[in-house]
Amino acid sequence: DPKSFLDMMVTGRGNNQTGWSNKEYDNLLVKASNSTSQQERFNYFYEAEKILIDEMPIIPIYTYTRIYMLHEDVQGWGNNILDSRPYQFVYLENKN
Repeated sequence: DPKSFLDMMVTGRGNNQTGWSNKEYDNLLVKASNSTSQQERFNYFYEAEKILIDEMPIIPIYTYTRIYMLHEDVQGWGNNILDSRPYQFVYLENKN
């Protein structure tokens, strides 16, 4: 969920180690939390992200990648942004 990452920059949050603060940004995330529509919620997130891009309180300088080799029988395994796997959905299916 985008909110997990956007919440990191809310004023006074423990993960906001920059000291950056923006009331409009904070209010957009509150509105997103109170939204009853997924589309409206993502619109608020989009506006909040624009503020982050414009004010740039952090600059990502490192992105890692990983390469995996999987046997074709491994099913239910996939990449995701957090590089975590819900192994309860991973299984073997004999393709031969």
